[in-house]
Amino acid sequence: MAKTNTECDTVLATYDGTFLALFSTATDASGGGTEITTNGMTRQAITFGAPTNASGGGRQRVNSATIVFGPFTGSVAPTHYGIMSASSGGTMRRFGALTQAQSTSSGRLEIPSGDLVVKET
Repeated sequence: MAKTNTECDTVLATYDGTFLALFSTATDASGGGTEITTNGMTRQAITFGAPTNASGGGRQRVNSATIVFGPFTGSVAPTHYGIMSASSGGTMRRFGALTQAQSTSSGRLEIPSGDLVVKET
């Protein structure tokens, strides 16, 4: 059974107020993985744009602002992400592998606007 755009948009609206967490190991449906919380690395608030039609059907929201991690000390090499319901603790809402290798020792890591997509079909 397919969802209407209205139903998809209702689900996507629940991602307002969520946070992006970065992980050094794989995340999964039970919330596993090792979240990077050392050296000043903390979850960052996500600003999503309005829902739009997604390629291949359904609806999507993408981050409308660059997500900046830092400043932090040392190097980090995240491989996975989780969209979390709170700035600490909370529930993992979505998860996955990063599509581009991310490694930095510069004290700052950025996820550009448009790179984080939440899709509902």
